[in-house]
Amino acid sequence: MFRRVTTTLFIVAVCLVTAMAGGFPLEDKEPPTVAIVSPVEGSKVLDEVDVKFVARDNDSGLAKFELYVDGEALETIVPNFTKMYFTWHSKNSKNGKHVLVVKAYDNAGNIGTSVSVNVETENR
Repeated sequence: MFRRVTTTLFIVAVCLVTAMAGGFPLEDKEPPTVAIVSPVEGSKVLDEVDVKFVARDNDSGLAKFELYVDGEALETIVPNFTKMYFTWHSKNSKNGKHVLVVKAYDNAGNIGTSVSVNVETENR
């Protein structure tokens, strides 16, 4: 009996390690979470704006991030923990109010969307 339990636990452990190493996918139906931390809601911005964000995925891992300004995808980056921000060249947009959103994609194809952040450009 003890030998059977030990063998079963070993098989389960091997399956989990194989799955975590990408050997076969675990079911991941949860989208990643993502939030813009800078600029903050209502900010007045100009020139180059670093859009900083945090993102997390509990299951399959993060695959890529996209910055949207006024509903248009402007830039895509892959996870790189030394650069978790986009640089938005706000001079390429008209002066006035704009809506920023960051989307996070995980390796299972789930998409998480940040709460939108409204900013106003004041470029000369």
